[in-house]
Amino acid sequence: MKVIGLCKAFSGHEFLEASIDSIYKNLEAIYFVISDTSWAGEKLTENHKVLETVLKYQKNKDIDKKIHIISTSSTNQDEQYKIGHKKIIEDYPDIEWLCLFDTDEVWEEVVFENAVKRLDFLDEYNSVCCQMYTYIKSPLYRVDPLENCKPFVFVRALFFGYTAGIRGSKACPTYYMEDIFFHHFTYVRETEEDVFKKIKTSLIGDKDCEVICDPVDIDKWKKDKWDHLPYSKDFHTTKGYETSWHKIEQININQLPRSVRGLEIVKEAI
Repeated sequence: MKVIGLCKAFSGHEFLEASIDSIYKNLEAIYFVISDTSWAGEKLTENHKVLETVLKYQKNKDIDKKIHIISTSSTNQDEQYKIGHKKIIEDYPDIEWLCLFDTDEVWEEVVFENAVKRLDFLDEYNSVCCQMYTYIKSPLYRVDPLENCKPFVFVRALFFGYTAGIRGSKACPTYYMEDIFFHHFTYVRETEEDVFKKIKTSLIGDKDCEVICDPVDIDKWKKDKWDHLPYSKDFHTTKGYETSWHKIEQININQLPRSVRGLEIVKEAI
């Protein structure tokens, strides 16, 4: 089964090399649609760390020449996906599945390999979702229990281009791999400033989500929840879904994917 990776990107370089490492072997190719402008319309005025990371990987580790880079100034994630999808179909007209991932999503390689192999048996489905471990503030702070969100990770290429919704979420019918997990370092960044930029742009990017994404008061949330982690309770940043991030479980490094254990941001958290 041939699967091609598609990643829309602007910021979040911290876990990107580990993310690529975790999926590289089991993908036919990987396309990055990298914007120099955030969803909030903020233009980069300094080095593009995501682009630098991908270029470095391409130079030093892309032994099979799988990585493709598309540069854009798009401020919309759907547009970024459409740009990437169009190019993939041009280059691989017979491709069956896309793997959708973000720069802060990391797999255990064997888990990802298992998920890809199972696509062979899903002829009647057009999308696949799974579960995820979510990390907040520190790579050793994991949301417990698992949050309600079940991300779409594989979508048939044929349907993706005609499908609205975040990450192709309307490409039905959907198969749920309930025993498959990836690791999402959603609010883990080098600096606190970077975290809050991520929070604000994510809320803008998710405005077209099927679920109404009405944010809590972020300034109050920082004071009441973020500043008290790992001891805060019910701290999701979307109104009405606070309990989806019920509490934090503090984990050890051996519970993390192998590809992230050597990262500086992880070493500093130990």
